[in-house]
Amino acid sequence: MPSFVFRDPYVKLPRLRAISVPTIVKPYKYKTRRNTARLEPIIFESATPVEGLTGYVNNERASALEERFAIALRQLGFTFIFQYTVNTPFQLPGEGNKIDFIVFDGGVGYPIEPGASFIHKGPSQQEEANLRDAVLNDVLAASGFQPIQYLPFDRPRSIEDAIELIREIFILRRL
Repeated sequence: MPSFVFRDPYVKLPRLRAISVPTIVKPYKYKTRRNTARLEPIIFESATPVEGLTGYVNNERASALEERFAIALRQLGFTFIFQYTVNTPFQLPGEGNKIDFIVFDGGVGYPIEPGASFIHKGPSQQEEANLRDAVLNDVLAASGFQPIQYLPFDRPRSIEDAIELIREIFILRRL
């Protein structure tokens, strides 16, 4: 009965350089079936229509939510600052928190964070978020801005939805 010699380069044997394995021991061969069914291609439709999003707002990287919100702000004629850095006394220079939007309405700045509220937060995460918000709101108030307003995590879903959000936030507040 012939045998083959297999050698593992990572196993160091003091005297034996190779191990003999009988021919009865063979590697397992998987049985394959010939697939006679024809597969049809699956075409996934986009959840939202193509909106022409670029991934940038004012030459800075932006999520789809942020870009939709910025497009809607421009269409409604609002001026805004994107990615406004807020330096607090507890941070090193250059490590400030960023607020997604500061929207100006009637000379007053409104900090807005689209897609920032989460469904599931543990107690420690909620306390940390509340402390961060309190510190940021104090610093923003010293600059003449209103408290931070968070939009739901899944909105705006489209540019039309962003326009509706802005109307709810700014235009209906005036009435």
